[in-house]
Amino acid sequence: MTFGTLDAKDKLIRARIQIQRNNPFFAYLSLYLKFHEVKGEELRCKSMGVDAQGNLYYCKEFVDKLTDEELQGVMVHEILHLTFLHMTRRGTRDPEIWNIAVDIAVNNILSVNGHRLPEGGLIPYNNSIDLGHGIIINDIQKKTGEQIYDEIYKKAKKVAEKLKSQGFDEHIEGKDPGQGQGKGKKGKGQGCNRMPLTEQEKRELEKDWQQKAVDAATTARMKGNLPAGMELLLGKLHENKVNWKTILKQQIQSQIPYDFTYASPSKKSISMGVYTPSYVKERIKILIAMDTSGSIGDKERVDFMSEIFGMAKAFKDKIDMVFLTHDTEVHNDYVIANGNVAKIKALKLNGGGGTSHEPVMEYIKEKHRDCKLGIFFTDGWSDLDSFDMNNYRFAKMFLISEGGTAQQLKGKPAKVIELDQYK
Repeated sequence: MTFGTLDAKDKLIRARIQIQRNNPFFAYLSLYLKFHEVKGEELRCKSMGVDAQGNLYYCKEFVDKLTDEELQGVMVHEILHLTFLHMTRRGTRDPEIWNIAVDIAVNNILSVNGHRLPEGGLIPYNNSIDLGHGIIINDIQKKTGEQIYDEIYKKAKKVAEKLKSQGFDEHIEGKDPGQGQGKGKKGKGQGCNRMPLTEQEKRELEKDWQQKAVDAATTARMKGNLPAGMELLLGKLHENKVNWKTILKQQIQSQIPYDFTYASPSKKSISMGVYTPSYVKERIKILIAMDTSGSIGDKERVDFMSEIFGMAKAFKDKIDMVFLTHDTEVHNDYVIANGNVAKIKALKLNGGGGTSHEPVMEYIKEKHRDCKLGIFFTDGWSDLDSFDMNNYRFAKMFLISEGGTAQQLKGKPAKVIELDQYK
């Protein structure tokens, strides 16, 4: 199937709309692409590339010769480079070998999910690829771009030169391929005229795209359609890259249902002369249960309360927050409306006895049946291994204070964050 008389930009817009119809993960991230046509000489490649800000640069001649399915595949290819932060994570690695490694990682996901790419690229088959010269990469579905790079680096220089001569994808990286771009001397530049990003800009962009990837994955999970291979690789990406507060935020966001709607189109699309869907979220009830037993000291209480303040502010228009305190029984049951931090600061925290979580679980089950997520701040010295958590249908997350223990939570249906691991 071809696009007929559409010009290159119209083809890209049409491909994006088709992507949005087919998969919620790529649909969400495609909204952040900004199209720019440049000449091949400016791009220093013959096809298409993306920078760390989501600017997608394309050669008209390349787009014109692609079929509908191939253009969608190439666009998703670039979205995945953004998802895995390939423009900012190269570091001091060889740029040509890096491009080969991350293309293998990205194209393997495309291959296992049935996307079509133009012939001649680095396209794995059955999670394996033979680069020649005795270099075979197996089990690609389990590996990040960094791991693939390390595997081929020692033997790959001559392979990289051969593959480069065949016109494989180059990421749009200014004068220093692999590092992403910042602003040029006269603002946002194009092609080779853009200045490299500072380290601070890279970290900010990484944080931004990490959050976009989390939001996209949440959307896809809600619809039961996260692309094959993404779960493991997204987990590897975020491993040791985010702090516990980010994980807490992700856990809350994962419980907020939302869907795409054309009733209120995406503002990002209107400026391009095309309507693409925005997404709408519903409010849900989140319950915070704070252990106020005698084993919780002043420092732990201050730490716990500071994070409750943060959640109230961050999600005031998305969640209805209920705040409980407990030791061996529930003492306080407060509704925190509209992120009212002043009310939280004025709360009287009762407790001081032993610790038990079964009573608070039963309390939530009886009094707050519409609770979607229970977040438990505790030191873990409790009866967590003495009852069946499967009896309580809401999602559960435990934040274990420094010096606490998560031993009793092993094998339990709950997300556990041990703050000792995030010093």
